[in-house]
Amino acid sequence: DEWELERTRQRLGFATPELKLFQFHIYRRVVKELSEAESRRTGRDADDFEVRVFFGALAGALMAVLDQEPGSVELMYRALDFIEAGMPLQ
Repeated sequence: DEWELERTRQRLGFATPELKLFQFHIYRRVVKELSEAESRRTGRDADDFEVRVFFGALAGALMAVLDQEPGSVELMYRALDFIEAGMPLQ
């Protein structure tokens, strides 16, 4: 089915060094674009430290999930719950 094809595509992308590097560049661009969108919404500077760190943490969490288990919706929600809880390491 279509979801399984997407999971296979993601696994291949993260298993190939050149494609994984390309994904990293995409995530950097996403952090920048989300920071810019947030700056328009809130009036904060797009280069504001907290804004960039927030979106960097969000993108990093999702990258960690995709690197471990591409396409795992359950792990994506777990990562978002972890961020929402303040990322406690106990």
